[in-house]
This record gives sequence, structure tokens and C-alpha cells, in this order.
Amino acid sequence: MSRYSIILASHGYFAQEALKSVEMIIGYPQEETYVVSVSADKDYDTCLDELRNIYNNLNHENGVLILTDIYGGTPSKIATHLALEHENILVYSGFNLPILLELMFQRHLDFIELSQLIESVYNNSLINISNRIKEINNGNQVDSY
Repeated sequence: MSRYSIILASHGYFAQEALKSVEMIIGYPQEETYVVSVSADKDYDTCLDELRNIYNNLNHENGVLILTDIYGGTPSKIATHLALEHENILVYSGFNLPILLELMFQRHLDFIELSQLIESVYNNSLINISNRIKEINNGNQVDSY
């Protein structure tokens, strides 16, 4: 089974803590998963160098998925920069825990399947719970939470 590597990049320690949360939920550490934390003491070039070093030292034979927190921020800019240098990189912004959890169990997918999975999970992971409660209370929904 081929496995792609994952790099999480975020402002502050969001990516690091998201990975810790996923590992806590799953119950074991994730292999071939790395983190870049963009902090106030790092400039763009320092962050890009850190990302390049991670990429150069990981198994990128089966591709690399880079997930960033905010589109247009430094994490997504450095990921875009690296993706322009290497064809085997897939970059998405806006990652969340449901996406990370699903990805950890689907490490065998190719990039086309991976893109479909990410977009599907993302679309299904944002739920207006307030509206769901109103639907349930108005009798429009048979099932409970």
C-alpha cells in the first residue's frame, strides 16, 4: 500500500495541536506526518526553509499533501511556493479535525481520490447545529442529534 506524507502548516501552534488531538482520538502517533508552525519570530524565508527541509527529509515518493490553515497567509504561501518547485505536492487550505481524522485512515489514496475525499469531508463537516436543533424541535427531523 502506498502512503503519501502529510505536512500541516499553520499560524502559531494550531497545526501541532491539531495533530496532537488527532493522535489522541485515534490512539497512536501518525507516521510520515510533519508540522510547520509559523510564529512571530520567523520570517517568510525561515518558514520556507523549514518547509523545504521537511520535504527533503521525508518520503515524498508517493506524494505529499500539505494542509494549511488560512488561504493567503504565510503557511499557504510557503506551501504554494514549494508546490511550484515539485509536481508531487497537493496543497489545500482550511484544514480541520474531521479532515485530518479521515485522512489518517485513507493514506493509500491517490491525489485524485484524495482531493475528492478532502472536498467531501470539508463540505460535510461544517454543520449549523442551531438550525439542526430548530428542525428537530419543529418536527422536521425524525432522528435526534
